[in-house]
Amino acid sequence: MPKPVNLNLPSSLKPLQQGALDSLCGMYAAINAIRIADDFEAQPHRNIGSVLSTAAVKYLSRRGELGSIFRFGMGYKRQQELTKHLLKSYRNQYGGEIVLRPSKDSFLSLDHFIESEIKTGNPVCVCLEGAISHYTIIQGVNKKQVLLFDSGGRRFFQRASISLNGRNDSKRYWIKTSSVYSIEFVDPWEESDI
Repeated sequence: MPKPVNLNLPSSLKPLQQGALDSLCGMYAAINAIRIADDFEAQPHRNIGSVLSTAAVKYLSRRGELGSIFRFGMGYKRQQELTKHLLKSYRNQYGGEIVLRPSKDSFLSLDHFIESEIKTGNPVCVCLEGAISHYTIIQGVNKKQVLLFDSGGRRFFQRASISLNGRNDSKRYWIKTSSVYSIEFVDPWEESDI
C-alpha cells in the first residue's frame, strides 16, 4: 500500500465498545461499519447503534445462538449473515440502502481491495487471526500502521505485524480473506448508468 488512505471520520463518531467478558466483536464490527457508512454528520441524533444491537440480539436469540456466540464468538459465515440481517433492519428503520461488498467478489488482491474501499469512503470489516481472533473495522492504512475503528479499544496495529494478503506469513496477525468485506452507502438519488 504505497499511499496512506483514511476514512477521516468525524471526531464525534466513536466505536461502540464491547464488554470485557463477551465475544461479540463480530456483532459490534457489523454495527460500527454500518454506523460509519450511515451519514452520521447529517443525522447525529439517530441512535443507530441501539436499534441495530437490539436487532442483532433478537436475530441471534431466535436462532438459538446468542449464548454460544457470547462465549465463543462467531465464524465468518455467521458474521456476514448477521451483517446482512442488520442491513435489512437499517433499511426498514431508516430507509437508506447500505450494501455489503465481499472481497472475494473483487478481482483485486486483499491489500488492494482494502485500500480501494477506504479510498472510496467505505469501512472494511475483517477478522484478525493469529495472536487473537477478533473482528474489527479498518478505517485507514499507511506505511507503518493499520488504523482501526475497534470495539475493543485498539486504535491501530503496526503494519509490519499484520499480513494483509490472506495468509499466515509468520506475522503476529493475519486477515483471513473470507472474513473481509466493505460496507457502502448507496445514494438513491445518484444517477445510474441504466
